[in-house]
Amino acid sequence: MKYLFAFDLDGTLLHRDNTVSENTARALAAARAAGHVLCVATGRPPRDVRSLLPPLLADIAFVCYNGALIEERGERLFSRTIARADALAVLARAQNAGVGQMFFEIDDVLHANFDLSVVWPDAKTEPEDLAALSFAGAHKIIACGAPPNVARLAEALPAGVTGTVTDGGTICQIAAAGVSKAQGVRFVAERCGIPLRNAVAFGDDANDIEMLSECGTGVAMGNAAPAVRAVADAVAASNEEDGVAAFLQRFLA
Repeated sequence: MKYLFAFDLDGTLLHRDNTVSENTARALAAARAAGHVLCVATGRPPRDVRSLLPPLLADIAFVCYNGALIEERGERLFSRTIARADALAVLARAQNAGVGQMFFEIDDVLHANFDLSVVWPDAKTEPEDLAALSFAGAHKIIACGAPPNVARLAEALPAGVTGTVTDGGTICQIAAAGVSKAQGVRFVAERCGIPLRNAVAFGDDANDIEMLSECGTGVAMGNAAPAVRAVADAVAASNEEDGVAAFLQRFLA
């Protein structure tokens, strides 16, 4: 029987230092050698996925921006963006909610209205006026702030977008309505001729819940949020303990 294994990155496949362990890489290689299909399902952009994955995974499908963009071997298979009007409406509503730090992902380029070194020490940038940007659509919008304000924004989003609150309530990940990791994994499964009942998904945060619920087997990491554990069929060890590798080894034994 052929399976599709779909992996979140942060808090799931990656260690805290953004690496994939040799043990995990060996387990993934063994799954591919046995004829199974692998894909990544992440909120990250394609440029990050390419830089973070080991070479042996360079040719698998990348479900990026929580499902808004799907690539394989550099070929764009699916794309759905937030219309500029909706993006500007999100920007205005974020300001009203007291959420000031925002960034837009446009054509695999990040545009932020604050110096990103506040979040990532090595990523010093000049703030941009997001409302002045010229673009047709954005694959993803991120709003960062205090949990009460982020929750307030999530409840006030325009109808053309959908938002998921992650990272302990400090981030709202926003995409076009209808976009989700579940939809992205479903696309990959159909393309490979694998029924969703034969899909196994791994994740740790709120943007993984729908994916874990819809796949035949949903696996929460040991470090997963309680809401993720609640919908999972199984719980693996944490990302720092190579939980994905250990689960794969048991599952395929």
